Amino acid sequence: MHDKFSIKQIAAQAGLSTATVDRVLNGRKGVRFQTRSRVNKALEELEEQEGLQNTFGRTLYIDIIMQAPKRFSDAVKQAILANLATLPGCRIHPRFHLFESISLSELNACLLGCESSGSNGVLLKAPDESLIKQGVDHLFDMNIPVVTLVTDLPYSKRLAYIGIDNRAAGRTAAYMLSRLLKQQQASVAVVLSRQEFRGEEEREMGFRGLIRESFPWINIVEIPGGQGLYQATYDKLISQLEQDSDINCVYSVGGGNQAILDAFDTLSRPIDVFIGHDLDQENRALLMSHKLDLIIDHDLEEDVRRAFSQILMFQKVIPKASLLESKINIVTPYNL
Repeated sequence: MHDKFSIKQIAAQAGLSTATVDRVLNGRKGVRFQTRSRVNKALEELEEQEGLQNTFGRTLYIDIIMQAPKRFSDAVKQAILANLATLPGCRIHPRFHLFESISLSELNACLLGCESSGSNGVLLKAPDESLIKQGVDHLFDMNIPVVTLVTDLPYSKRLAYIGIDNRAAGRTAAYMLSRLLKQQQASVAVVLSRQEFRGEEEREMGFRGLIRESFPWINIVEIPGGQGLYQATYDKLISQLEQDSDINCVYSVGGGNQAILDAFDTLSRPIDVFIGHDLDQENRALLMSHKLDLIIDHDLEEDVRRAFSQILMFQKVIPKASLLESKINIVTPYNL
């Protein structure tokens, strides 16, 4: 594959020197495994992006750093690839750093590594933790803008947040749940991947706030910590369902919906109403089979376009302009 791309192209995509890439491609000794992996990953990304970029304009390397289940990061990746040729005046080369599970120190190291790799900007989905905010602030001081995607780091020097109003999304979920229940007594499991993601915390706060204000006959049981991953989410649900026989509804804030369904099924428990977030491949299939009642969604391709635009405005590739906020969409099996 490397015959299709120059050493200079591969080095820029990998964020390494041409000499290092030359050593890897020629199989010389003394090269670390991680370095070989970076070169191989860069080749895969160049192959994926071939023919998708504009053929003229300034070249920008944008790093996408995300801690998220693969089903969601895959959806973001597809949205990014679909946008590469839509932005004027530049050729964007995305470099993907996608993790289902990663420590804060490793995530921060990945963030700080953008300084030495020639990054022109970062799209970031990460927990709202002080160490991560310090990394964002450092990159800003080094003139590398960071745009947060889906979940925010509001007390950092991030350039912008791109995503829906998560508190409003949570209130929307509470309203829809109440309408579907029609004043039936209910106990709803609010399932979060982890509370350190500000977007999830705000959804939960919006949901809980409207329930308290307007629908006090609905009980809330919070179940955090599954990280949106199958086994961890399944184990959390099984443990809670065995303790609480009243839970009959689900508001899935952080994903892992197949695991949630399987936990209820294992214990032969019905779900009267099931509301989730994000129209990824798994949720699309669950909607089509009527295992989810509705999904609260936002247009990922439009969000990615706006995130790139923020970086392009910072880099003075395009003129500054105000951008519309993300819309909250309600998706059912009948308007897929």
